This record gives sequence, structure tokens and C-alpha cells, in this order.
Amino acid sequence: MRQLIKNEMQRAFKNKKFLIVILIECIIVVMHFRNNVWPMYSKTIPFFKSMVDTEKGMDYIPGAYYVWLGIKASPFRTVIFAIIPILAAIPYGATLYTDIKTNYITNIAVRYDKKAYYFSKLVTMFVSGGIIGAFPFVLSFLTNATILPLEKVIPATTTFMGQLSVFSNVFYSNTLLYVLFYLIVVFVGFGIINCFCFLAAYLFENRFVVMMTPFTIYFAMYVIGNFMGKRNISPWLYLRLNDVNRNDIGKILTQVGIAIVIIIAGYLIKSSRKADVL
Repeated sequence: MRQLIKNEMQRAFKNKKFLIVILIECIIVVMHFRNNVWPMYSKTIPFFKSMVDTEKGMDYIPGAYYVWLGIKASPFRTVIFAIIPILAAIPYGATLYTDIKTNYITNIAVRYDKKAYYFSKLVTMFVSGGIIGAFPFVLSFLTNATILPLEKVIPATTTFMGQLSVFSNVFYSNTLLYVLFYLIVVFVGFGIINCFCFLAAYLFENRFVVMMTPFTIYFAMYVIGNFMGKRNISPWLYLRLNDVNRNDIGKILTQVGIAIVIIIAGYLIKSSRKADVL
């Protein structure tokens, strides 16, 4: 089992596609930095300092949190959340499909138990999707923190999020802990979404379609949510944690639970002893 997972992890991360995806995310983060972070450092903060007379007043100068890619409303935030499901599937999402088409899967069946093989596939899809999903937000926070102060966030304003936002109390009392939790949510969310490539490998006869399945589900849920006429609760929106209200939690957990059940059911069906050889 360990060797299988190690081999699949190497396939996911030691390839040019993964490097290209990371490069694309770096470019978006750099563009966000240039348009939102650097002006804050070079213009906004000097202006605030010139207007503030007391040291206490300096606590309220906007800084790294205010222009973090995960919170700052901007075209770059919209773009990165829109394309992550596509980027996450590029390095590894279609490998199960290609294993089937090239008969590589038959060689694996001789040496390993198929349950272990499928499990290693799911684990690697989850981890690779999560890392690609969380990376730009980690990079954005670190680059912000190199030149901007970690400012004191003020509950009296709604600059960051409303008082009804989920975990807003954590954000205003321990902001770094909130950022960590935000990153975990993004990692898990996009990891789960990427696992739909596992099911798509057996449903479709086209590699491109397999890779696009996570994005298709991601976008379709958003569109359907808009047509329902009520508050749209879909991964497209709730993975932006600061936009989630406390009343949304039940619906979000239901959606995530259904997704996990579908993925696990697919895994159990394919790894069943009654099924054909892989």
C-alpha cells in the first residue's frame, strides 16, 4: 500500500504538468500582488502614517490580511477560484483513465490488490487537488507578510466579513488561526472535487472530458443554485470561507456528505471482488 501511494504521488508531483500549473498560479498571485499589495505598501500605508499621530492609531492601518488573495475581493480572486478545479485535474486527474487505456492497470493487478490500487488513486487525487487548491493562497499570504504588517482586525467594521459570517469570531480574536482553517477548508474542498476524476475515468471515453469533470460539477452546481432563486450554496461560493454565513453550514455539510458518499460508493463498487479484473 505504501509503495503504491508513493509511486502515485511521484506521478502526480514529479511531472512537467504540475510545474506548469504551479507557474500559472504563481503568475496570478504576482498579478494580484502588483495590483493590490504593492500599492498598499508604496502608497496607502505611507498616506495613513502621515495622517496618524499616535502609535495606537497605527494598529488600524490595513495590511497583509486586508489584501490577502483569500479575502480581498478582486478579479484575481474570482479567476483563481474559477480555474482551480481545472488546474487541479491537469497533472494527475486523468491518470486512471490513461492506466486503463494503456493496459498499465493490468500490470498493477498482477502485483497489487485492486483495493489498494484504487485507494492509492483516490488518496493521490485528493492530495494533489488539495495542494494545487491551497498553494496560491499560501503563497499570497506569505508574500503579503514579507512587506506588510499583520494588522489588527476590527470587529466594528465589515471590511473583511460580516458578523454573521462563519468563524468570524475566530477571525477577529485569532486571525492567524482563521487563515490556517481557511487553507484547510480550501485544501479539503478542492481535494474532494478532484476525486470526481476517479468516477469520470469509468464513465467517459475522452481524457479531456475526464479532466474537466470536476470543473463541470463545480460550475453546474453554481448555475443550478442561481436558478433555484434562493441563496446560492455551492462550492463555487462556499469555499470562499469569508463569504459563508452561519446559516449555510447545514446545507454545505449535506453537499459535502453527498459528494463523499458518491466517491466512496464508486470506490467500493470498483474494488469489489465480484467486479471484473480492475
